[in-house]
Amino acid sequence: MSVQHFFQDRRVKITSVILILAFFINSMPVYAFDRVLKKGWNLISIPEVVTNTDPAVVLKSIEGNYDRVLAYDPVDASDPWKEYDPSDPSSSDLTAIDQRMGLWVHMTDEDTLTCNGAVPSSTVIQLKQGWNLVGYPMDSPRAVDSTLVSIKNKYDRVF
Repeated sequence: MSVQHFFQDRRVKITSVILILAFFINSMPVYAFDRVLKKGWNLISIPEVVTNTDPAVVLKSIEGNYDRVLAYDPVDASDPWKEYDPSDPSSSDLTAIDQRMGLWVHMTDEDTLTCNGAVPSSTVIQLKQGWNLVGYPMDSPRAVDSTLVSIKNKYDRVF
């Protein structure tokens, strides 16, 4: 077998693996999330992996009925609060929303937030010592003890 033939054969195998992975990712179950948000402040998270994390896209279904979204990033000690202002997105420092984040959404009128995305098989959320505002990337309730088993005895309060 020539060296060229050896590498051509490997290239075909690698291409096949990539195609299989792409098929697996595209065939993840899709989940529709609907949540009624009341006028005023609402603490929420998006429980699925959305394909486009742009806040305007994620929050499209409530467009015109909210005026502010806040997230907390403890990694940025000098400016941990990130804000998205739909009237001025270019000056907003909250530039992406995903299933790991807890969000404060200020609604000017009641509306229903609808998102579609893939159900995550697992989610890793990096925590820092001190306060963290994280999402709940699941579509059904679970007991706090079983949900936080990986950090058992390492936290003081959960709200």
